Amino acid sequence: AASTRVNIGAFKDRIEKVKEEMTGAEARRANKVLLDLEEGAGAYQKSELPPLNSYNAKSAVENGALLTDTIATWVKKGFVAGPFDTPPMAGFRANPLAAVVRNGKVRPILNMSGPKGKSFNDNVNKSKLERLHMGTAKQFGSALLDAGQNAVFSKFDLQDAYKLIPAKVKDYRLQGFCWLGKYFVETQQGFGGVPSPS
Repeated sequence: AASTRVNIGAFKDRIEKVKEEMTGAEARRANKVLLDLEEGAGAYQKSELPPLNSYNAKSAVENGALLTDTIATWVKKGFVAGPFDTPPMAGFRANPLAAVVRNGKVRPILNMSGPKGKSFNDNVNKSKLERLHMGTAKQFGSALLDAGQNAVFSKFDLQDAYKLIPAKVKDYRLQGFCWLGKYFVETQQGFGGVPSPS
């Protein structure tokens, strides 16, 4: 089943408290977010993709020890299922795994854009996606100036923020990878996938 660290009940309660102040578009977006958290967010594929078993990127091999530790941590946290000795489901796609290293930490990333023409990202029906735009530093600065001299603002950095949105169970087969001869599945929306809010 789809799972998330978000307290869905508390989130629903908060939405109910401000529902009267929401526009129609905001209410629809809130309902969609709740549904995605409860049932998993869709992959919005146009057609059935064939199975895949790709080689991992050079960056994954070069950072093998750190990558292995991170994958083990993700399995423990429930972001990844595995290890499996064989592909765990029909039509399994073992996408290429890459590693991005920052400040001595490694972030595993599935290459959802390969192979060209037959990739997860190539097959996304983009007309079904809602476009999200992050605010810019200039917009933040202008809002702060508009708020005035005694304005208070805060910032927080949520650990594993990209792992809050679960994937639909039926789409798990599309978010697989192979590492050290074992098979794994990302259970949250994959970082690097077009439908993910990255």
